[in-house]
Amino acid sequence: MKFATMIWYGDRPLRSTFEMAHRLGFDYIEFSLDYPWPDELTKEEVGLLEKLKEEYGLGIAFHGPWAGTVISHPRDEISDACLKIYEKCLRFAGKFNPLYFNFHQSGYAATSGFKEIRKRIFEKALETTRAIVNFGRGFPITIENNPGRIFGRAKDIKFLLEGIKDLNFCLDVGHAVISKWETQHVKGGSGEKLEIEDWLNLFKDRILTVHLHDCLFEGDSKPMDHFVIGKGNLDFENIAKAIKNTSCKHILLETYYTEKRTYPSEEDLKNNLEFCRGLIK
Repeated sequence: MKFATMIWYGDRPLRSTFEMAHRLGFDYIEFSLDYPWPDELTKEEVGLLEKLKEEYGLGIAFHGPWAGTVISHPRDEISDACLKIYEKCLRFAGKFNPLYFNFHQSGYAATSGFKEIRKRIFEKALETTRAIVNFGRGFPITIENNPGRIFGRAKDIKFLLEGIKDLNFCLDVGHAVISKWETQHVKGGSGEKLEIEDWLNLFKDRILTVHLHDCLFEGDSKPMDHFVIGKGNLDFENIAKAIKNTSCKHILLETYYTEKRTYPSEEDLKNNLEFCRGLIK
């Protein structure tokens, strides 16, 4: 099993961030392509990516742009424009022999609560996901579950995986927790109540990647995710057992927060990596 740390625009300067990832013993990085990357990467930064394996012993995967890229929007002009952005990002990622390229589907429309509109969104999702998989030939493509009801439910992910045989799945454990909460508490929820272990079992043969982080439950409030492992309420021993029964090869420790809602320290990242390596061998 290979373990990664996330890299996004806020992690600059990249050289010191890559040095830290190497020092802590990570196997690879998952590199975000949300705006302004890759457009505004400097020549020096691209050079660091090109020498990532040679200088730092790190592999690379990519997380496709999510904010603002509504690739399954039912309006063709919006979907087509967003797909062009994805083609540019996939072309960039292909230069680095990535372990995988991960992305989210998002089909927001104000009228998405209507059955006929949702049908069009899902048709668009299948169409654009197939286009992304075809454009990314040469490296694996993974679809990630959203932290909400649309493309956050298991049946939505199953729809895409059954329609595209070369598509892989990235399970984000925190997103699964939030999606479950919304189906139970938000008006119009589907009633789907899968636990994390259920997700892992249901998609065990299609899971390539897991995004791992803790979730904090406070009363009846919506759970908060992306916490340092051990700062929330998830049972990682049971989650680890379920992961080991899947086809998962890559785990991203996607932690944004400590218990004080501050960014994790180097010690936090080190402790999380050592803990997870001990559980998932």
